Amino acid sequence: MASFKLCPGDPLVNALQKAFKANIVRIPRKKIQPLSVIGRRGSQLKYLGSLHDLLVDSPDLGLDALTEPMAEISGNRSRSVDFNFGVQVLEGFLQGFGLSSPSVKEAFKGTKELSFGFPQMQSYYVEPLQIGKAIAGKKLEKLNPVLAPYYNDAEAELLVVDSVFAGKDFTVKIDKTVDSETDVSLGTIGQALQVDDTKLKVQSTSNREVKFEGEDYLTFAFTCLKMKIDSGSDTIISVDAGDKDLVLESAKPKRVVVEDDPAMVEMEF
Repeated sequence: MASFKLCPGDPLVNALQKAFKANIVRIPRKKIQPLSVIGRRGSQLKYLGSLHDLLVDSPDLGLDALTEPMAEISGNRSRSVDFNFGVQVLEGFLQGFGLSSPSVKEAFKGTKELSFGFPQMQSYYVEPLQIGKAIAGKKLEKLNPVLAPYYNDAEAELLVVDSVFAGKDFTVKIDKTVDSETDVSLGTIGQALQVDDTKLKVQSTSNREVKFEGEDYLTFAFTCLKMKIDSGSDTIISVDAGDKDLVLESAKPKRVVVEDDPAMVEMEF
């Protein structure tokens, strides 16, 4: 599966995809960071590694990501979604936090609709102009087998991440139950999911909301710029690849949104 379709009109999805041109990941990952390189072939995404490690001689680029809180996301909630759809979203989130449990449906048994919140979302970013300045004249390692598939495929793209939106916690709110008599016991959810509370803490924040909190900030969404093979462009980064140069588009860098419609993307690691 290359993507997981989302419902249009969700305020958090709109903020990420429309305002920030961000790609939402189905399984949040710590590994996706600014200056990560992602290969795209058709609808398939593959994490290739850090830009630093894919350059000839692995030079120190002297780039440090800046951090700022995401007020547009933190404290806001997603729209309410039906139980089966919400469980699929929740399963992806929990997998990112190291929990692969078959008991998600059982833990929230009796729920009809639920929604999600992200209390402590942060942005980690490197300005595109700084990326361009740091990698000007640098060469990608042509002989690196990880990069080889992207030199000869006209449809393939190399994407460099310039910002990520990361959080170490998220909340799940039960908006509706199947009937007025159904009582979803939030206090037993962690036990039902077999959570290791040394790595993932589960606590009730209200009588209908539970918070999952991990140890590390994980990337829930990222923005990226496209590198392309075009010997006639004004190059920022080039690679020794015959008579072709690999370049990062330098005139008004345009962020790449992998899916046109609201969706969570999946990536191979």
